Amino acid sequence: VPVQVSSGDWHTCAIMDDASLQCWGRNTDGQLGDGTNVDSSTPVTVSIGENVLAVSTGARHTCAVTQSWALKCWGDNSNGQLGIGSTTSSNTPSTVTVGGNAVAVSAGGSHTCVLLDGNGVKCWGENSNGQLGDGGTNQQNDASTVVITLTGAISIDSGQSHTCAVDSSGSLHCWGDSEDGQVGDGSTSDQVSSPTEIILEQNHGALSISSGASYTCVVGSNDLAQCWGG
Repeated sequence: VPVQVSSGDWHTCAIMDDASLQCWGRNTDGQLGDGTNVDSSTPVTVSIGENVLAVSTGARHTCAVTQSWALKCWGDNSNGQLGIGSTTSSNTPSTVTVGGNAVAVSAGGSHTCVLLDGNGVKCWGENSNGQLGDGGTNQQNDASTVVITLTGAISIDSGQSHTCAVDSSGSLHCWGDSEDGQVGDGSTSDQVSSPTEIILEQNHGALSISSGASYTCVVGSNDLAQCWGG
């Protein structure tokens, strides 16, 4: 029985009630993690070696948090989104060094972000729109070297080329591609310099966040949804 599911562009992964992980769909970049590059119309088991707590599928890559709070990623790595210090893709799970315990992960289009147990955030991979939040637009292949000046985060979600996070005070911060206004700062200019606080209607705090390809939705502290972007 599945207890958590995540869908990428052309593949899907599910954590089962025994804490194992199964994936299916397109596998041209090894995003199913079964050691092959063969598409599968039925679920295949991903051999991770321990229980899986969380999974997130990007466009063509997948990441999972394990019972030991380790981060494993696999699939397309052409933009360094696996965070393993190279751009070599992998069809089996690779351990990502993030400099702490991973408690949550969000895989975007070609970038990945992780929430650490000290409420810190790290992002790596494609960065042409500033979606990593490190103040630049250079691609980052090594998760261990990334620095983002955002603390106190309790949740994070990555869109195609933008990222948003909620901190412990309920403040929302977004950064990256905003061609369709998905960052939510009132402009259509990419937010490259740093994570920017987004003020919700009536100054409500944010409870949860979900970033689509070119839009963003938030449930506020008034239990109502707000959305913006494409």
